[in-house]
Amino acid sequence: MNYHGNGIIDAVMLAAIKRDIASITGDAQASTLCTVSTPISAAVVDHASGAITRSTADDSVRGLLQVLTAAEVASSGGLYLTGDQMLRVLASDLSTAPTPDSTVTAGTDRYNVVSVSQDVITGTHYLITLRLRG
Repeated sequence: MNYHGNGIIDAVMLAAIKRDIASITGDAQASTLCTVSTPISAAVVDHASGAITRSTADDSVRGLLQVLTAAEVASSGGLYLTGDQMLRVLASDLSTAPTPDSTVTAGTDRYNVVSVSQDVITGTHYLITLRLRG
C-alpha cells in the first residue's frame, strides 16, 4: 500500500512537513555532507587478481546524522548496536534508493548500512541506520 500522505494528513500539512524536512536536511549548520554509494550492478570477480568490483551510484547529499538513543537500540531486538547512527536524507537527492548493500561516507568516516526505511507519511526522506566500519 502507498500511504505517502494520501488520506492520512491534509495537503496543506503534508506540504508544510515536506518544506520543513527539506529545510532541516539542507541546513549547512545542522546537517552533514555525505556520500551515499549504492550498488547498481552485480559484483564482478577477477579470478586472476581476486579483485571484486561493482558499479555504484554515488550521491553527494546533506543529511541529519545522529547517534541512536539507548531506547532505540534496546527496542531493536538486537538489530542495532550502541554507537549506530541514523541518517535522514531527502529521497529526491538520491539517484538510486539506498539498500543494506549501500555505504555512506561522512568526512573520513565510512559506514555500512544496517537498515533503510522511507518515511511512510510524506515519502520525502529515507531513514538510513548506519554502523561505523571497523
